[in-house]
Formats: sequence, structure tokens, C-alpha cells
Amino acid sequence: MITIIKSLPPLAAIFLISFAISLAITVVYKYTTNQKFMKALQGEMKDIRQQIKNTKDTAQAGILNKKLMEKTMQQMMHSMKSTFITIIPIFLIFGWMNSNLAYEQAAPNEEFTTTMQFHEGTGGAAAIESPTLQILSNSTQQITGNKAAWTLKGAEGKHEIFYTYAEERYKREVLLTGKWEYADPTLEKKSSILGIINIGDKNPIKEGSGIKKITIDLRPVHPFGSLKLFGWQPGWLATYFLFMLAMTFPLRKLLRVH
Repeated sequence: MITIIKSLPPLAAIFLISFAISLAITVVYKYTTNQKFMKALQGEMKDIRQQIKNTKDTAQAGILNKKLMEKTMQQMMHSMKSTFITIIPIFLIFGWMNSNLAYEQAAPNEEFTTTMQFHEGTGGAAAIESPTLQILSNSTQQITGNKAAWTLKGAEGKHEIFYTYAEERYKREVLLTGKWEYADPTLEKKSSILGIINIGDKNPIKEGSGIKKITIDLRPVHPFGSLKLFGWQPGWLATYFLFMLAMTFPLRKLLRVH
């Protein structure tokens, strides 16, 4: 599945992932809820809304609104099981998408930058080295404004950059390509869900380090290209939610989910 997704353009890949998640959520919801109960509950809520719309009695409208809120709470509580089942897999998929769909890779033989970001008050100098990339700025930089940055350039392919600060040393790969391939541009500290499932790097920045994160400074992916909606260019996450909104209702109708 991942191989298929990576062979597609970003827009098609996000559409496929959105469809798969929408379908999975809809199926789980259908089979973990009492559909007869949910259908009856929705019917009652529809009737109450109609009564609220028709009544001119303020006191009666208040009573009906309270009743509607109770029914809405029943609906939410009844759907909690499906939410618990799907929430962790969705977080994992989001983590993968953020690490594989969020940025365009740097182009071969064009300048790009890499940055080390530090916690407030961190001082001193940081350095980088690379056996295959040309470092166009000084390899050692003083930390200014809680960061140090370098400009680099190289031929097509994967390259390694080594970062040094005090006694700490880290490595990050950068991919220079004109194709849609991916190398995660960010190295951060340990990250997990509920302290159990690791969603970060295999070799994260040490806890207690003055380094906040290390990034290859890439351009964000805009799956719709230059298309703008009221001056706004959707990124991968907004594109995902747009597809989810467009697909959820038709899928629920198709699968007769209440």
C-alpha cells in the first residue's frame, strides 16, 4: 500500500489515503454502534428541531433545546467506542503523512538551507559537515536568535549531513531530486502516543539537549499546485480534510450508516 501511495503524485496520494480513512471510519462506526438505536435517535432529534422551529413559546423552546442537547449527548456517548478504536491508527497515519507528504524535496544543484534551532538562552557555536555536499557558508556558525543556519548545494541523490553541538552529534539525510520522493526533513526529540507508541525518529535528539530541533528547510507541499482558494493555498492537511468532508456523507449514504 505504501509503495502504491509513494508512486502517486501528492494530490492523488492524499485522495487515496483520505478515501481509505473515511471508509475505515465509516465501517467501524457502522459495526460498533446500534444502528437501529441511532436511526431512531436521529429521527427524534429531527422532530425536536422541527418543534423548536415551529414554536413561538420561549419557555417551550428552552425545554426543547434542553431535550435536544440530551439526545445529542446520547448520540456522542454511543459513538465513543468507534472513536476509541480508530483514533490511534489515525494518529499514526497522520504522523506518516506529516513525514512523507508535507514538503517538496530540494532540487539538485540548487541552494537550500539547513537549520539547528535551540532552546531560549542557548549559546555557543554549532557546526555541520557533509562528505558529498558543498557547504556554501561557514561550516561553524555562532548561535544567534536561538538558531544557526547553513546554505548547501549538491548533486542528485541522497546525502548525509552531520551536526555537532558541544558533545552532541547527529545525522540527517537530505534527498536532492526532481521527483516526488521523500526524506523526513526534521529531527526532533522523542515523541510518542500515550508514552507507548513511538511516532518520532529512531535516533532522536537527547532529552535535556539545548537543541530544540534540526531541519532541512524545504518548501511545503501544495497538492493543488498554484490553485488558491480566496488567496489561500491548501497544504497536505487542509487537502486531507477537504477530501474527508467531500467523501464522508456519500460513504455513509452508500453504506446506510445512521
